[in-house]
Amino acid sequence: MSEPHRIALVGIDGSGKTTTIAHLRRQLGAEGDVVTVHSPSFHENPNAPLQQLSRQMREVSLVADEIGAFGLKVTMLYLQMTLYGAVERGMIEAFRPRCVVSDRHALVDTLAYGTIYKSLAPEPLDREILEPLLLGHLPSPEALEATIAWQQRLERHLGGEADFWDLALDLDRAFDAGPAEILAEFGRRYATSPPDTIVLLDVEPVETMRRAAVREAASSELHEDPAILEALRGMYEHALDLLAEHCDVSVYRICGDGLSPEETMEALVGLLPEEVRALADLQSV
Repeated sequence: MSEPHRIALVGIDGSGKTTTIAHLRRQLGAEGDVVTVHSPSFHENPNAPLQQLSRQMREVSLVADEIGAFGLKVTMLYLQMTLYGAVERGMIEAFRPRCVVSDRHALVDTLAYGTIYKSLAPEPLDREILEPLLLGHLPSPEALEATIAWQQRLERHLGGEADFWDLALDLDRAFDAGPAEILAEFGRRYATSPPDTIVLLDVEPVETMRRAAVREAASSELHEDPAILEALRGMYEHALDLLAEHCDVSVYRICGDGLSPEETMEALVGLLPEEVRALADLQSV
């Protein structure tokens, strides 16, 4: 089986990535020539593997927001992204698609978020304080146990020794390397490689905050702050420049301000290489 063309739609929170891909998925119907990957909430695709673990990690991540534990949030975002390669490969092996479209991409987001997190000088998590807080707030207390068990299995597989509560420091050290080394290291951790095509959905932070305020059941993500979103917007641009420099990847941009979800989807399809649109039967979308 030849490898499918892998496309990642990226951008700051509230830019419309998930909505755009949801519209594309409805247009195309069930998984077939095109499959989608929802990162880091992989369970949002009902056909994706590792759904229970993805939900459990999401629970812990949401509690990190609730209790204001930024170091734990960083740890959980990383651990959620370590599911990326397994989910992506599972979808490819199950459906043998010609095209994979992902909402975010683990490596792209790591380059974009990494500089912000690095600048905040992370510290080890205080287990004595955090563990009882987590167990008291989690809807399913076993979510923490499952998350830690995954992290420990991953460390053994990678030949590492990092403890869950010290993982923020391990990540901080990993970002001391150059871009090529960071991509190689996190590609190893995530069991994936950069996508073939990256599309940046660029929307003004003021607009993304407005959308977040009216989102049904919107979570209070720690990075949903105008100043942080503006910094993250610049880091996405920098990350895409680095990926274009160090990898064989095509980079496109969509200005999403004022576009409807349908118009954004059409713009996304229009930016894909023609051979990909033809292979995946996207010409009629």
